[in-house]
Amino acid sequence: MNLRLAKTDAIVAIYILVAFIMLIVPLPAALLDVFMAFNIAVAFTVLFVCMFSQEVLDLSSFPTILLFTTIFRIAMNVSSTRLILTTGDSGNVVKTFGQFVGGGDLIVGAIIFIILIMIQFLVINKGSERVAEVTARFTLDAMPGKQMAIDADLNTGAIDDREAKERRDKIQQESSFFGSMDGAVKYVKGDAIAGLLLTVINLVGGIAMGVLRGGVEISAALDTYGILTIGDGLVSQIPSLLIALSTGVLVTKGSKEAEFGPAIIKQLFGIPKVMYLVGGTLSFLGVATELNTILFLGMGLLFIVGGRIIAGNLETEAIEREVRSFRHDYKNLLAGLSQQAGEGELEGLRRTLSELDAGFDRRLGQRIQASAQIGNLQIPEVRSLLLSKLTAMGEKGVECRLEALYPVTSVHMDVWDYVRCLGILIDNALEAALDTERPWVEIVLLAQDGRVFLRVSNPYVNRVDPEGMWTEGWSTKGAGRGLGLPSYQRILEGCPGASPCTSWDGGVFVQELTVGDRL
Repeated sequence: MNLRLAKTDAIVAIYILVAFIMLIVPLPAALLDVFMAFNIAVAFTVLFVCMFSQEVLDLSSFPTILLFTTIFRIAMNVSSTRLILTTGDSGNVVKTFGQFVGGGDLIVGAIIFIILIMIQFLVINKGSERVAEVTARFTLDAMPGKQMAIDADLNTGAIDDREAKERRDKIQQESSFFGSMDGAVKYVKGDAIAGLLLTVINLVGGIAMGVLRGGVEISAALDTYGILTIGDGLVSQIPSLLIALSTGVLVTKGSKEAEFGPAIIKQLFGIPKVMYLVGGTLSFLGVATELNTILFLGMGLLFIVGGRIIAGNLETEAIEREVRSFRHDYKNLLAGLSQQAGEGELEGLRRTLSELDAGFDRRLGQRIQASAQIGNLQIPEVRSLLLSKLTAMGEKGVECRLEALYPVTSVHMDVWDYVRCLGILIDNALEAALDTERPWVEIVLLAQDGRVFLRVSNPYVNRVDPEGMWTEGWSTKGAGRGLGLPSYQRILEGCPGASPCTSWDGGVFVQELTVGDRL
């Protein structure tokens, strides 16, 4: 492992050493072509890594990368300038960029070079510099609040010492990173200025060498050395522009832990209505104006078809979520139905109630008179579901506390909707309780004054997200979960007499549901 790290360090050292060699030692044109190609490859690599990294700390060494690539690029520019002035030839790469990219014309090449400089210096660098400055200041200002939030979570038991240390380290790393980026952006800005100055010096020096040493006319010297100078400037400024763009991508990404490519595509083209409007506008311009009808009408139709495809995908996703949600509730309903089917056997029912009455200590881990409590639940669907859930808790070693002190004869809403809500709350409580050292679930079901009151309580260790837990698909258990509470919320939206309440304090999470006449 140490040998591998040593090899990596050697590669970085050689990269910097080559840059300093280019500043001092004249290089042949073929070797300079290799370094120029490598410089372009490094620039594209940095850009794509910045695009596909999930968070900024995945590139915590980016300020150092900026410094190294800037030094290498300036050294390569100095070496190419020396080669142009001494031999009048700087290799295939510079000549190709001057003739092909610049159109083989000094004026065209100069205009393209100036445009690139303006884009990099006035647009990308200026914006990146401001974003890095503001982000660094806001990150430093937010540090005390984040530290206090970590201390609060640690004191309440939501996180342990190890996780608290990891969060503090991450806050410190983010602060150091954005502080370094605030200064490192100046490297990119200075590189653009240096590239412009080197190009001017290169052009003036080339003309002077051609006229004074070569004895050629000024126009011929300007044409020869001008093309080479513009080619050299483009070879340096295009990778510099890519690095500047990488800087902008990284500092505007912030600390969001997600690949920004899929997020941008989804946010821009994820609303069918927008696609229809854009497609309709382009189609109208193609038909009602003298613009290219085939181009604008075709592109408009492409947007409309894309919008329809997106709408179909959204409908499919909604159906899949509904199916998963129904499957989640269906298990609870089947559990209740299977238990209810057995109630047709009176002897079996007596035996079950006797076991619940006499042996609940062994099966559920606490002395409660479950048969008497469950006997007050005079709604078969509710009683059957609770029996199955209590049995499941006992098998998982979860302590259960059940209170049903008064007869419950009605739930004042559709009974199967109520069973679904009850099953969702108990399942969530059981899932959260299993993460604790001493899992327990408390269920209170009371009917009084024309109302039915339900409370499900449980301990928890994970941090509570008051907004995220009601979001479709949000879960601390991984993908494909997080369907219960959104379904519970949708069910209650169709029950005007239902009043839910959610609270948490002291490591206990409480879900309450009151149904019936409101006070």
